[in-house]
Amino acid sequence: MKTKDKLAQYIATTRRTKPAPLATYYEQLFDLLRCLSPGDAFPRLHTTYSVQRRCEVISLDDEVFLVYDQYLGQTINTLNRVFFASPQNTAEAALMYACKYLAENLRVRQRDRLALFFARGYHSLRERVHLPPTSANQLQTTLVMLQEVYVISHEIFHYLCKCDDKMRTSSLRRAVIAFEACASGGLKPEAVQSHAERYGTSMNSDDLRQTADTDFEQWRTYMDRYSEEVASDFHAAESVCDFAARYTNIDFRYIPPALVLVYRHLRFLRLLDEFLADLLKEPRRSCVPDASEMRAHLLRWVLEDTPIGDPSAAIWDDLYGEMQEMHARYNELIEANVFHTLSSWMPTPRKIENEAPSTPTEKLGRAVDHLTGWLPWTEDAAATE
Repeated sequence: MKTKDKLAQYIATTRRTKPAPLATYYEQLFDLLRCLSPGDAFPRLHTTYSVQRRCEVISLDDEVFLVYDQYLGQTINTLNRVFFASPQNTAEAALMYACKYLAENLRVRQRDRLALFFARGYHSLRERVHLPPTSANQLQTTLVMLQEVYVISHEIFHYLCKCDDKMRTSSLRRAVIAFEACASGGLKPEAVQSHAERYGTSMNSDDLRQTADTDFEQWRTYMDRYSEEVASDFHAAESVCDFAARYTNIDFRYIPPALVLVYRHLRFLRLLDEFLADLLKEPRRSCVPDASEMRAHLLRWVLEDTPIGDPSAAIWDDLYGEMQEMHARYNELIEANVFHTLSSWMPTPRKIENEAPSTPTEKLGRAVDHLTGWLPWTEDAAATE
């Protein structure tokens, strides 16, 4: 069997797909990234469009492929719009998209009655949620492109580390140095403010310092086990800055918030996967811890050293404050809101799971596909019981 046939077979057995209309666009984007690569080895790109929304590097025979999912880019774009909507719309739109994600992934697992429950939730919310247009301006389009550059570059760096031991060693050393620089800086004013807001202003400075020290110890444990993840973060952030400087006219100050958002979007999807596993009583997939707050701290360290510019301390203070506000907004309006609501719904999905189906699975499956937009909408989907 030819390598391309093996790749097609692998994708067919691991994903639910449909044609990727932007494959040519991603080929052009990938060619630009290849020019920025620090190593000689570089995977070939294969673009897909699947419910799984996954970017991964796979080896087949003597060839290596980066499989990029166009639907992941579309999801990042949608979640950007969700985040920047009005507070009421953000809360409802986040729940709406969570329902869509759950319905599509339950459909893959052939749990069509459960999928229909969430698909109807998505369709009902969609009728009253108003989001900013998909491509309201060039800035939004550029930000999504840079966020996708980050995701792709992160995965490519894992591959490059396997090909080049010297690069891997130096990159891991740099990641550890950056972490130690942040950790040894003591309790900075922004950290005091962050912990005061999280744990209450009644805490005294000793309590705050002890809490922060505990966080740093947790991060040190993370670094011991996942330093390659941090190194991949560094490489990806630098790739974004290099890409932005060479191929766009975007202002530097938009880049750190864009990277914070893509961190949070990927975490949100992972939490939905965990919710799904708990709902179906499946084991959770082994994955790297999020550590998004540590990433935000380290992001400043690495970006201050990039060639795109040398922001003043005042600009960085403003950017750091903005990034902290984004974390808080994401926590409150998206994650806390969505998972509180989903938890309150749990009795209904559990009951559905235990009931015998009253409608043929094929008909239920088609209804889910129509309601979620995987297939064009028809009125028949609304009538399915």
